Amino acid sequence: MKNKIDSFLRDFALILDISFINLAFLSLFQLIRYSLHLKFYPDYFFLLIFFNVIWLISTRLFQVYEKDKIYKFEIFGANTIKAYIALVTLILLFIFFYKKDTFSR
Repeated sequence: MKNKIDSFLRDFALILDISFINLAFLSLFQLIRYSLHLKFYPDYFFLLIFFNVIWLISTRLFQVYEKDKIYKFEIFGANTIKAYIALVTLILLFIFFYKKDTFSR
């Protein structure tokens, strides 16, 4: 029974994280799009997919959702911060090296 709860908690936290990343990204995209009168840019949706993939990789790399570590707040918080720093670093590197003028540098 505990394994089912652990599995559910891990999956729920992962789905919740991805959902909030997507919600925040799409909300900010709509705000920027309407304020700057931009047209539809598929590059931003590629960036959204890249956000999701990098978040999944960084949470797996830093073991954010491992069943032994998700119940200890200090370890969970530290691993989440490490994963977030990796996410931001990789996103900034992507935007810097991606040679399109769609994204502001």
